[in-house]
Amino acid sequence: MLLVINTGEKGGAGKSVVAGTLASYFEARKWSWKGIDLDNSNKQFATLGEERVKGFTLQERGELIAPEVTRFGDYIGGLMEAKSVDALILDLGGGQLDLVLGALEDTGLQDQIGGGITLVLAYTIVASVQSLSTLANNLTILDSIASAHWLIVRNAWKGPLDVYDGSTKVRPHLRGIGAYEIDIERIRDEAILNEWTRSGQLLGDFLTLDRGFTLRAKLTSWASRIYEQLDRYEVLAGAKA
Repeated sequence: MLLVINTGEKGGAGKSVVAGTLASYFEARKWSWKGIDLDNSNKQFATLGEERVKGFTLQERGELIAPEVTRFGDYIGGLMEAKSVDALILDLGGGQLDLVLGALEDTGLQDQIGGGITLVLAYTIVASVQSLSTLANNLTILDSIASAHWLIVRNAWKGPLDVYDGSTKVRPHLRGIGAYEIDIERIRDEAILNEWTRSGQLLGDFLTLDRGFTLRAKLTSWASRIYEQLDRYEVLAGAKA
């Protein structure tokens, strides 16, 4: 089973849009999938599609809630045992990466990474020093996870990613461990993207609604370019096989 931890450094980086795009990609490629929204500050992903799962609250006042962590682990373990899904997407809020990794460790699921679980860390980065600094801090944590794979999502909506491109440490390190990068381009009519994310529909379903041809063409072209980049990511192909 492919387990995608969709994360990033802060609100507004585009994480939920990335989660929705990944879900739409799996749907378009005939993968069976489920998604869990763990971002308490933004429930956008929880509204998306019919395969989303709601109701997990893993922490309170910064502390793990043991019964919830157990339920979370049992749910993922059940999906693995039943072999009922090809992919599970966890959409995280800012600062939740340690929380979810701790939950995976406490439930023993971390031991399944590289075996029954193919773990992909989808990390959305934007054009800011904070974004790069947080990513650099997370390298120490994530390098300790054996057999984890990186998917760096370069969100260029907020300007050129010069800080990331010019890094003398982070980017060479990621390349050295085989991180794969994709680019999300800016849609000039951002209202179209906002309408999709508010609609509670998968991208394919949204495009079949009663919309104008121009809208469909713009979003289809945008998504197709992302899908083409994901098609070249060998980790995804290997996980489905």
